[in-house]
Amino acid sequence: MLNCRFLSGGIIVCGHCGKPISGSPRRERLIYKCTSNDKYGVGTCGSYAVREDQLLPFLLEVLSEEIENLHTLALQSPEKLLNPFDTRFERKEEIEKALDEAQVAILLISADFLASDFITKEELQPLLTAAEEKGLVILPVILSFSLFEETKSISVFQAVNNPKKPLDMLSKSKRERQLVEIARRVDEILKSHRASQAPEQPPQPTTPLPDPLPEPPAVPISLMAHIKAQAEPADVSEPSSDLPAEPSTAEEEPPIERTSASGIDPDKVLEILRSREHDSFYADPHIPADKLRNARNAAQLPETEDVLGLFDLIVMGSAEDCLIFGTNAVYHHWPMTDNLVLPYSEFSG
Repeated sequence: MLNCRFLSGGIIVCGHCGKPISGSPRRERLIYKCTSNDKYGVGTCGSYAVREDQLLPFLLEVLSEEIENLHTLALQSPEKLLNPFDTRFERKEEIEKALDEAQVAILLISADFLASDFITKEELQPLLTAAEEKGLVILPVILSFSLFEETKSISVFQAVNNPKKPLDMLSKSKRERQLVEIARRVDEILKSHRASQAPEQPPQPTTPLPDPLPEPPAVPISLMAHIKAQAEPADVSEPSSDLPAEPSTAEEEPPIERTSASGIDPDKVLEILRSREHDSFYADPHIPADKLRNARNAAQLPETEDVLGLFDLIVMGSAEDCLIFGTNAVYHHWPMTDNLVLPYSEFSG
């Protein structure tokens, strides 16, 4: 029987021991507490009493969600109620529709993700096809340790965070920083996509040119020659043809000399790097100034270090994550990890 004074009595149970919770007055307030301590002795259950004015709003919220779920079920067809988990066809239509509109797909990589047959067959395969045919950008986010690097179909896509340091290993502040970095990358990709899809502006009407001025009257050739002769001063500094010409004193600009404390030939390294340039790999002097500035700051390069080559590891090309070939070492910067410096001298040993 429902107690009208304590409306929640008999409805809820203790989350610690599972026994019923009863109501009682205390200092002009109604409270609810577990019945175990009264029935079996103090200390039987470690739960605390809760005030009714704190409990009722939460209870009403839960009940409203349950009522809404019952209303949703009442609108379903009998066939779907008999097969509540048979949603493959509807899910496939939703995936296909989402693929047509998506520019970015974020994969939340974990062991459960890779072990799911439904994900790998019904969801992942259409994403891979869209990436190949429609240019869909796939960003794997490593939630926990898994066989991501051994799964060739998705390991070809650069993970947003280090697979050796998944999100569940990071502290709360570092994890939130990593999520902000993910949000920024997605925002950059979407902005770039919107800019590429923007309609071209129609050409602005040009102001018609004024009529050309009338040509001046023709000057006799003999008069033109006379004017030219009067305008050109006599060259008195020209040496006599029978005297030897003095050697030129102008100094030619010497070529850039690069030296390395590691014992390598920087010019030879630069020659190799130039032969391998592509969309995201640049060799001096073809490194964009903004990328070079961002990369030097991110990798904390010494001021005396010359950059021979730059590998931009950022999807949108800011080069804040990078691999740098200097005159003395190779430098690597990746978010949430320490900067890596590999002197060339360690390779020659």
